[in-house]
Amino acid sequence: MTIRLTEKVNEESTAILRVTFTDSDGNAVIPQSATWTLSDRDNEVVNGKSDVTISPLASTVDILLKGDDLKLPFPRERVRRVLVKAIYDSSTYGDDLPFNEEFEFTITDLRSLNAPA
Repeated sequence: MTIRLTEKVNEESTAILRVTFTDSDGNAVIPQSATWTLSDRDNEVVNGKSDVTISPLASTVDILLKGDDLKLPFPRERVRRVLVKAIYDSSTYGDDLPFNEEFEFTITDLRSLNAPA
């Protein structure tokens, strides 16, 4: 599985994470189920986004983060993590195989960019 950020992440703006599910041979697969969780560097869930169901399921899906998902209550806590968990079937290795992948990104603190010199 690969996770790619398709936009720059600015504080309280919008970010799109593109998730592509692939099997052990690199072939695209559609998982049976998939969820995602947004957390900070201390693994605290952000904005109540825990085990959010991905629907509809496809081999490539987008996770939309916006507003409070990207809010910086403390400027020093700019790191966010998105953990994606999925279950898929493989014709080679069997059924009900787990995918677990985490993506980490940093939010640009716009207040620090506009601070007086």
